[in-house]
Amino acid sequence: MLKAACDSTKVSFRFQSVGSGENALLYLQGATPYADRERFPFPALLLLDLKMPGTSGFDVLQSIRASKDTSFQRLGVVVFTSSMHDEDATRAFELGADAYLVKPADFNELRRIVASIDSLLARSDLNISELRHLPDA
Repeated sequence: MLKAACDSTKVSFRFQSVGSGENALLYLQGATPYADRERFPFPALLLLDLKMPGTSGFDVLQSIRASKDTSFQRLGVVVFTSSMHDEDATRAFELGADAYLVKPADFNELRRIVASIDSLLARSDLNISELRHLPDA
């Protein structure tokens, strides 16, 4: 549904999706099968689900923030999840998330969020802390 929202909103950023927490880490590391940075560039922003097969979003976030790689440290991370539990949001922020958004059930709301992300990413003076002010669904 997120890819469809990106396509219908005609975002300027390149959308790339992986199917698991393990693949997210491999992608970020530029490891096989994501070693070709032309096809799989390092992201400007990571939308991270908490409930993925295998490695959880919490574990991915913890690995990103624990990395000594400065590009990992600077990577904006938006937890984008179906969890409405306050304790999940608190834990995500404690682990270093820049924003926490609950996935909307309504496609038009999802498109609105995607458009807001696109607007933020298009700015040359992007301040990662502004991700906390994305519209909540």
